[in-house]
Amino acid sequence: MIDIGTLGGTCGVPNALNNQGQVAGESYLAGNLNVHAFLWEKRAHPQLTDLGTLGGDNASALWLNDAGEVIGFADLPPNPPGCAGLTCQHHAFLWKQGEMTDLGSLSADPCSRALSINSKGQIVGASATVCGGPLTHALLFENGGPIDLNTLVPPGSGLALTEAIYINDRGEIAGVGALSNGDTHAFVLIPCDENHGDGEGCEDGGGDNAVRQTSPASRAAADGTWPPSLVRPMSRHRFPGLAIGPKN
Repeated sequence: MIDIGTLGGTCGVPNALNNQGQVAGESYLAGNLNVHAFLWEKRAHPQLTDLGTLGGDNASALWLNDAGEVIGFADLPPNPPGCAGLTCQHHAFLWKQGEMTDLGSLSADPCSRALSINSKGQIVGASATVCGGPLTHALLFENGGPIDLNTLVPPGSGLALTEAIYINDRGEIAGVGALSNGDTHAFVLIPCDENHGDGEGCEDGGGDNAVRQTSPASRAAADGTWPPSLVRPMSRHRFPGLAIGPKN
């Protein structure tokens, strides 16, 4: 058992562990007033690295891939006096090779969080219209900015995608969405690329199960990237027996 310590405060919390044995999480600083994201690496001399913030007081690392790329959310400056925790304005971040990058948010949403990153560096998460309030838009962070995943699915699916929680190395995304009555459902989004092009909803432009956002030439990406293209919501079309999650 290895005590990886803290960044000077009383408590530290791990949130993710990769196949290299690296640990990402958050820790109090000295005085226990502020929390910073950390990365721990088991070397000849184990090291706990403070990843900093985006200029505000606090940050949290939520996930990392096997390349040691860390994602999470961090406070922005300045924040109003008296804000605390998630009520302070914060953005999703990517920490890579010693540098923290602000991934931004949707223009109408002041706060965002990055929740998962795959081996290709594709990142998913969510944003909120009110900092500290419920997450409202599932996001993909790619190609220079956040993409609202709701723009890539059929408008008649009946499911508003509120939180993208996981993305695997095939570019498939799992998360949760809300029905008009407030019930929440799990969803899986599958990109229409060379790895998935023979699936339902991808043939000949997708029929009524997908929405075409760009030309056919721009949608076939062998590496699984997600330009605005064809995406299939799976909770309604392929899994009619999918369990319904609890109401928020």
